[in-house]
Order: sequence, then C-alpha cells, then structure tokens
Amino acid sequence: MAGFARDLIDEAVKNPPSAPQPNPAGAHSPEELRQLLQGVTGGAGTELFVTPTDARVIPGTPGVIPLPSQAGCAYDDAAYYGTLAGQATMAQGIASTADKVVSLEVTIISMGTSVAQPYPFDIRTLAIKDCPSIQANVLGQGQPYWSPVEPLNVRLDADSRHGFRYQNSDGSGRSYVRLGARRGTLSVEVGTMNFRPLAQGDVQAAVDSATTVIQQVFAKAGL
Repeated sequence: MAGFARDLIDEAVKNPPSAPQPNPAGAHSPEELRQLLQGVTGGAGTELFVTPTDARVIPGTPGVIPLPSQAGCAYDDAAYYGTLAGQATMAQGIASTADKVVSLEVTIISMGTSVAQPYPFDIRTLAIKDCPSIQANVLGQGQPYWSPVEPLNVRLDADSRHGFRYQNSDGSGRSYVRLGARRGTLSVEVGTMNFRPLAQGDVQAAVDSATTVIQQVFAKAGL
C-alpha cells in the first residue's frame, strides 16, 4: 500500500526528483505526521484503527499544476497535490472495522510557510460547495463522475471543512463519503475506499468514524 501510494503521488505531480526533497520550512516532518496517525481510532466500539502506510514530502516543483481559483464542482487530486509539491509534507493511512463494513483512507497534509493563501485546501473545499454533482480526478480511480452529491452536516471545529456523500454514476446506488478539515496549516481528509461502498444503514457510522479520526489527529497535533 505504501509503495502504491507513492506511485500515485508521483504520477500526479509528474517527474518527481529521484532524491528525497528537504523538509519544507514550517511543515511537520513526514515522520511526525506518521506519528499523528499512529494509534488513531474511529471511536469507541468501532474496532477501527488507523494504520500508517506512507509519509513523505510531496514531491515535485512548486506550482507545476496550478490549482484554479474557480474550479466549480471539480475535485482534482492532480491539481491539488501539484500546487503543494515541494511545499508540504503528507502521511497516509488506512483503517477498517473488523467486519470491513466501514473502510477508510486518511491523508494528513502539513503545509510549509511558502504556501500562499488562500490555501489549496480551502480552494478545494469551495470548489465542491453545494454541488449536486462533481467531476473528479482521483488518484488510483481515474476521472469518475459523482452524482448525486449531498452535503453532510459535519460537526468539526476547523478553519475550513467539507463533508459530502456521493454515488458513482454507475447506477449501483451505493454511497461513499468524504470529509476534510483544516486547522492552521494542517489538514486531514478521510474518505471511504472506492472498492468498499456503503449500504444505506452504514453511512452515518462512516461519517462518525471519519469525524472522530479527524478530531483525534488535530488533538494529537495540539490544535
């Protein structure tokens, strides 16, 4: 999984350097982010524990793929990571309940002082606000079309946040959820895995677990 995640990020930002990049000034180190994920759970009774899979400086040259300021109803990982390339660190993890009903992917990003405002996370959040459908470009999934999309009433104390439930336009009717929040220069995004859609009765459990994961990461970071 860790190698797979590295390959995906490399593909997104194009032609990453062969040598590890220095830690961006003002950002948590990759190992510090890994430690923030270690021991995080989905809440009491869920038996859901986050396992870190990868941690690194987001590779590439800053600004390789500019993130548009007006990207209405678009969720573009390539543009997002391209904007942060060389200026932020990241860690990823996976988690699932014992019965595999809820399976989550977790991504933490720590921005360095060179990342300008408005922060890429906030632009990403505004781009999907109140969208009934979203054209996505997701690492490892290609370019799915999410429809319908419904906003979630997520209770997260954050400077910026988003939460939505969606279906793939394949007629399956199965749901997925994605939540994200930023406090200061640290952001956390949690989403259900593409191969593990949610039955109707499991959506709220996934939202609750994702919310708890985000809150725990912020708490461990002292935010």
